[in-house]
Amino acid sequence: MGSRIEGLLENLRKVPDGEIISEAEFKHPLSFLQPWGFTIYRTYYEPGSDQRWDELIQSITNGAKDAIRGNVKPTDDPAMIAKTEELFKPDARSDPAVLDGLALEEVRQLYHNGTGGQPMNTDRDPWRIFILADREVLTNPNLGMIKCVAADYDAAACVPKNPRFGPQRYFGWLRMSPNHVLKLWFELDIYFIKQIVNFAAGGPGAWWDPDAEC
Repeated sequence: MGSRIEGLLENLRKVPDGEIISEAEFKHPLSFLQPWGFTIYRTYYEPGSDQRWDELIQSITNGAKDAIRGNVKPTDDPAMIAKTEELFKPDARSDPAVLDGLALEEVRQLYHNGTGGQPMNTDRDPWRIFILADREVLTNPNLGMIKCVAADYDAAACVPKNPRFGPQRYFGWLRMSPNHVLKLWFELDIYFIKQIVNFAAGGPGAWWDPDAEC
């Protein structure tokens, strides 16, 4: 059975249509790989927030690369590990003219409209997720939280039809540590974000801690 890193790379493989490709190139495991990560929208631009934004992006990047190294198996090819790190390229978007002060639902609409260019993972369900860096995120004292938002959340469809099943648990987004981007990517290979939220405490902005799960 291959490692999780190997599986990640396999999911990133996208052979172009209509091109003549040699057999050797087709079979090479590091060919035709797309970048991975999530589009990150910044909606808070008060004085001092530029540095916080830069620090957040660096924290997300460092956390992902540290997690890659933490998932290495002895049998993994070092070139494969290096490629996985190289391909982590979060799409960080900071444009006050477009994004300043937008609410979560407004940012979701930008994702669907492709404003500012096509976001990451639009053709890769269930990774159709974006990260929101709003006031709450960028004023967090330790920058210890990010918001991960489902692009395709349907609020009306998620209201429970039968009260016997309890209150609504899923509201289309969760909070988590910026260090857990790789773990979220792995989980989305198995579950949709709705299931991940339901495994957590549930509720608006449920906190997801994969290290606390049994």
